[in-house]
Formats: sequence, C-alpha cells, structure tokens
Amino acid sequence: HEGKTVPKDEIDDHLCQNATEEVEVVSAIDHLVSRLRKRLAEVDDEHEYIVRVRTKGLKFVQRE
Repeated sequence: HEGKTVPKDEIDDHLCQNATEEVEVVSAIDHLVSRLRKRLAEVDDEHEYIVRVRTKGLKFVQRE
C-alpha cells in the first residue's frame, strides 16, 4: 500500500477477524506501529516511513 492512506478501520477489520476483543486489537495495532516506527528509525532516523494521516489512517511513505 505504498503511498496509499489505509484507514485505521480497515486495518482493525483485517486484524480483528479472529480476535475476541476489538479493544485489544486497537491497542495492539498502536503498540505495533510504535515498535515498527522505532525499528525503522534505527535504520534511517532521517525519514518517517509510517505517517498518521489525521482522521484518515496510516500511510507508508517510501524514501525517495
């Protein structure tokens, strides 16, 4: 989904298919995105690869 904003609800729905508590999944998504951002920063701290688009969702932005 490079360059495409993926709505958080779409991410939630995809990951909630087998979950019993949606609240747990939402919290897990936030935690995992945070961890992924930290890992990416270890490799390249001058670029933000995962961008939160306010009221829309998340977007992966490839470095040019």
